[in-house]
Amino acid sequence: MNNKKISFVIIVVLVVAAGAFWFWQSQKNTVEIKNSEDFEASTELRVGIAAMITPSEGKRYYEDLANWLAKKTDREPKLIFKKSYQEMNDAIEAKEVDIAFICAGPYVDGKKKFGLELLVAPMVGGKTTYNSYIIAKTNSAINKFEDLKGKTFAFTDPQSNTGALVPTYMVTKLGKTPETFFSKLIYSGGHDASISAVANNLVDGAAVDSLIFDYIKERRPGLVDEVKIIEESPPFGIPMIVARPDLNQDLKSKLRSFLLSADSDSQIKDVLANMEIEKFTIIDDSAYNSIREMINFIETKTQ
Repeated sequence: MNNKKISFVIIVVLVVAAGAFWFWQSQKNTVEIKNSEDFEASTELRVGIAAMITPSEGKRYYEDLANWLAKKTDREPKLIFKKSYQEMNDAIEAKEVDIAFICAGPYVDGKKKFGLELLVAPMVGGKTTYNSYIIAKTNSAINKFEDLKGKTFAFTDPQSNTGALVPTYMVTKLGKTPETFFSKLIYSGGHDASISAVANNLVDGAAVDSLIFDYIKERRPGLVDEVKIIEESPPFGIPMIVARPDLNQDLKSKLRSFLLSADSDSQIKDVLANMEIEKFTIIDDSAYNSIREMINFIETKTQ
């Protein structure tokens, strides 16, 4: 073999050896990514809190609960507030939120659209249900829902079950739409805001969450004394804590386990008491079927 051939062979061997060494080093420094969770900021627990889920004075308790959960899972809490339920569902779908406190209506919508998952539900007053209250001013002549025809009315949020869907269902059964039944319709942005709107004669009536109404009744009785309940809906599955469907399964299991035992944890049980939550429990998706039935009825009648 002449010198040129020998030199060529040596160069090839060196190139192959260098390539093998580089590949070995790169493999040494590479972490295998097994699932999408590895891409995420795993040092954070991103907790969504929709504005309508609590009156203003209850917000700090949700923050305390979120901070406690983050600590239990060895993560940094990141609280994400949204003004509307649609904004919250969009954030969950976009993977900007890991778990969230939301209403039954947005859960049903999110479950259908992107597989939103139930995590746990609170038990309040020994029940995992709540109602919609139709309210009017205490001294008004409005004593039943039909009396609100041609009157002004407040919804809370377009996706709220108790604050929008229920009264929409009621007017649909009367062969009307909210726009044709009421003389004016507003969105208050919160159940406490709707109560205040009726109490202060800004609107004639409103539909509100029974849990929030009862909570305010204990803490601001003077406000609630200004309104009366003229109709009460059948019970619905209670607002809950949800998780985005692709959240790491181990993390979901830990979060659920911590929440289910929260009532016996001295660090958080007082917060639950202030939220009037006795404990968290598992709830089945079928608890929300009556909401789906109302949606289907409205869609059938308005097509």
